[in-house]
Amino acid sequence: VTPRTTYHLDQISNHYPNTASELGAKVGLHRNLRSLEWFDKADMDEFLPRMFNCANPWEMQDFVEDFIFTAAAIEVQRFEQGLLPTWKGAEGNEVSRRRVLAAAHMMCNKFLDNKMALKGRGGKLREEAVVEGVLVLRDYYRLRPDLLPPLRDKARLESGEKE
Repeated sequence: VTPRTTYHLDQISNHYPNTASELGAKVGLHRNLRSLEWFDKADMDEFLPRMFNCANPWEMQDFVEDFIFTAAAIEVQRFEQGLLPTWKGAEGNEVSRRRVLAAAHMMCNKFLDNKMALKGRGGKLREEAVVEGVLVLRDYYRLRPDLLPPLRDKARLESGEKE
């Protein structure tokens, strides 16, 4: 921080003492945007690019869920455009293509219904809205089985066993 005495008479500063971490750091900007809903009824989820403080476990879950939802939404868009799924294993395999599309559709519905219910805007879940989120990494592997870790995890996924 430059001391005020080093400025020329015609110069001004947009810095306030002890605010560097609140206004000048990404995490400070994030924290202030999150607080905005208390003052202006602004929805943090409307700001782009989306921000997450992954040091916070709840926001880490939000990040994971947002990542999975985005991947699912992309698969639905690819289908609408007549493109193959991102997973190369679905090429030439109609059953696999439909399985990926069905999983993507289910994930999008589940995510959006939960978001609507949490915001009090309806949704199918209503009283069953889950703050912790409704999508988990296992859901992502339904879109991209090629990225699934070792074989024992594949067997667990196929059997529906919980993580």
